[in-house]
Amino acid sequence: MSEVVSVRIRKGVKKYLEERGINVSEAVRSYLEELAWKTRLRESLKQFDETLKKMPPAPPGFATRSVREDRDSH
Repeated sequence: MSEVVSVRIRKGVKKYLEERGINVSEAVRSYLEELAWKTRLRESLKQFDETLKKMPPAPPGFATRSVREDRDSH
């Protein structure tokens, strides 16, 4: 399923781009899809950051103990 988006640009821009082998419709479609992906990613990262802020910090020495335990287990 798709939607139709109409865009007005300065006179001659579309012709200029097409003369240089650029498919304007595809370029606009690609840009908007990438923009939507980046926006979703930004929202997800913001949500992830908010979740991390709610988590308590690791106790002092946790990382060192974890690494030692891992090394000793082999």
